[in-house]
Amino acid sequence: MYTWISQRRCSSRTARTVERTRYLESLRGDLEREIRNYFERDPRGEQVTLTCLAAVGKEGARNIARHNGRTLDGVKQDIGLYVAILLGDLFQLEGVETYRDENTLRNATRSRPPRWNELAWVSKYTPHRLNPKVWAAKANRAQTPVRIVEKEDDRDAMRFWLAQPPEARINAMEFLRRQVYLVTGKKTLPHLVRSIQLRGEHA
Repeated sequence: MYTWISQRRCSSRTARTVERTRYLESLRGDLEREIRNYFERDPRGEQVTLTCLAAVGKEGARNIARHNGRTLDGVKQDIGLYVAILLGDLFQLEGVETYRDENTLRNATRSRPPRWNELAWVSKYTPHRLNPKVWAAKANRAQTPVRIVEKEDDRDAMRFWLAQPPEARINAMEFLRRQVYLVTGKKTLPHLVRSIQLRGEHA
């Protein structure tokens, strides 16, 4: 039976898969952009692998195969695996689910939908999706109302304190000093020295 399995439970990133796909690292930036754009358009989408294969293109995949001594089919499979690794990097393992065999945890594949005409060279792909709880939480955050308020005018505060007697100003400073000591965890609170010291010819 096939089902959606969290990448946290079964990650596509292993020492073997990282080494196997190392030759694709030059594609990282472009593929990450394709992945982000895909899920921005369709947060519930499951065909991110097809999107990335379309971005590389058949000729691009052939060039990669030729320069790295691989077959076109091998490059297609490795791009699919690399996409799974990038998904875990971008959205964290718990944020990504892969369609797998529930018992063996091997990747399951689906046939390419007919609408992907430009991918006639791709017959099957492994679906990946964002964990529904993750994209739902993201959607909720995006809908949170934002209230814009005016920045406090410092001149009003200055006018207020200039109008206060010296004793009120000192008491306010003492209050702030106590708050700082409490926050920083100091156990003893030094007292302000209330004295006047004359210097120079008045000493």
